[in-house]
Amino acid sequence: MCPDHPGLPDGRDWSDRPVVEPSCPFTVERPTMTQRWERLTFVHWPVDPEAVGRLLPPELAADTYDDRAWVSLVPFYMRVATPGGRAVPWASHFCETNVRTYVVDRRGRRGIWFFSLEAARLGAVLVARNGFRLPYLWASMTLTETGGPSGGGRCQCPKTSARGFVCEN
Repeated sequence: MCPDHPGLPDGRDWSDRPVVEPSCPFTVERPTMTQRWERLTFVHWPVDPEAVGRLLPPELAADTYDDRAWVSLVPFYMRVATPGGRAVPWASHFCETNVRTYVVDRRGRRGIWFFSLEAARLGAVLVARNGFRLPYLWASMTLTETGGPSGGGRCQCPKTSARGFVCEN
């Protein structure tokens, strides 16, 4: 049993958790940046929830769908600007890849846990690490578009990527 949630199995299938509210629980008074995710791809794999749970902090559990946890590889192209729309050349446009899973805490709040945050722009990595304390890693990535608007593309991370991933889609 979970000590903070009597009656819930330690396997962390918290299916009686509250429904997610349709609105954000807080407002952002003064945003520090705007982000636009382009050429986004989601690749999901079903995984045993206990296996994912072993990789999470104790206060989180894998959120499940059809009794499976889901691990996602998400490559995309990021555009970042100030709230006024100004871009910084050394940190504003870059490829990024996330490896993540969906989680729920003991209060039933859902979220995303990032196993890996990698970006192809060193300036963006330094700003994220030093300014926002996010564990970004610098990785070499390129994005090549093929076909028309829905024709597909390829985001390739070489074997020398910071985490050793090889990812193509």
